[in-house]
Amino acid sequence: MAASGKPIEDVLDSLGDPLELASAYLDQRKLEDAVVRSAHGTLLIAILEQAGRSLVAALLGFFALFFYLCMVAFAAMAVLKPIIPQLVGLWWGPHIFAFAILEKAPTGGQELLGYAIIPVAIVLGVGSFLAGRALTRVGGRLLLRKTQVLG
Repeated sequence: MAASGKPIEDVLDSLGDPLELASAYLDQRKLEDAVVRSAHGTLLIAILEQAGRSLVAALLGFFALFFYLCMVAFAAMAVLKPIIPQLVGLWWGPHIFAFAILEKAPTGGQELLGYAIIPVAIVLGVGSFLAGRALTRVGGRLLLRKTQVLG
């Protein structure tokens, strides 16, 4: 007010809608807390909450969620291979290519990895987790810089 010489009403109006400003402060605070605590689940949720207002947040949230879901799928493969070995594997053949947990045993193709799929799935699961974690950490810091309400 002192710098612009405008009346207080004009200065307050220039800040925009009070509810939107308060929401921006709350989003920024939630993001700051998640980044500082390295709480990746909370950070992913904070990023996804901003996805409707930011293409960067939408992309970061989508890819981080994708990596976390891949982690779960790979963990399921590692756990289920000894239980249902005929349905979990890597198949290659004339009419099939699948690295999956299937509903029924495939009729064509050859299962390539056998029980070696367990360490492969564990390595891929850990890699997916680390990729998702890195995306949420870097994405949280990036979004925090983009959403600084003050400064």
